[in-house]
Amino acid sequence: MKQKSSLSPFMRDELACFYRRADGYSDRQNAHTEASYSEYIDFIRRFVQPNSLILDLGCATGISSSLLAREGYRVTGADISDASMRRAKEKRLAGLNFTCADILRLPFKDETFDCVALFLVIEHIPDIPELLEEMVRLIKPQGRVIILSPNLLSPFNALLPLWDSLRGKRANFLFGVESFWGIIRISVRNALALLRKKFSLSPSFHYRVPVLENRFDFIADNDAVYLSCPIDLKRYFENKDNMKIINYQGYGKIGRVLPDFSTGIHFAAEKIAR
Repeated sequence: MKQKSSLSPFMRDELACFYRRADGYSDRQNAHTEASYSEYIDFIRRFVQPNSLILDLGCATGISSSLLAREGYRVTGADISDASMRRAKEKRLAGLNFTCADILRLPFKDETFDCVALFLVIEHIPDIPELLEEMVRLIKPQGRVIILSPNLLSPFNALLPLWDSLRGKRANFLFGVESFWGIIRISVRNALALLRKKFSLSPSFHYRVPVLENRFDFIADNDAVYLSCPIDLKRYFENKDNMKIINYQGYGKIGRVLPDFSTGIHFAAEKIAR
């Protein structure tokens, strides 16, 4: 799997078209249980005050947005998918609204929200600096950016499914790679990439050509385009003079000992009030 420093305009357009129209993909998202969002809801509850105005980006069929509204937040859910938005708008709760929009070109004024949040979304975005600029633009002073995602450069995301498979358990292999040597190659490549990022002072976002399948049973994260990594976010926000990091990793056994190598990303930053 070749890493890229950017994607062609054609690939970006193809990705946007896929998410806008893929009804099978929307079906899969709509099948998620409320329990699958518990980590996201708990993280927001920890860092965002009740009654805050939250922009829930990439909200799909609106399950996460409706759960946040039940927690007492005022929520606007946004997603590019027409099919997902039709389902989301069936959810009618006080303080809950939905907007169909491209995540990189959002139709909101500067400093509108107390929090802009992403859950399992950033890995599907073809231009991370542009996305992060949008998020920072939209939060008020003392507003917060929240990002939860898989760490697709963690070697453990390839090795742990192999361990499960060897023990006879059901395994979800990263990008569908099941061969022993294929998994070893991914793990070594990812570990080296993380180490290079760790000793760099600047973020270096890397992308892959996604596999786009409009099916209910497609392989999870095959459509991921950004090789999401917490170090990229750390370096980006360290270089923003109007932002400060308020949470970097620290979840799970791996995250507490080796935060950069954790299987997931748990990140929060706050806009500094001038």
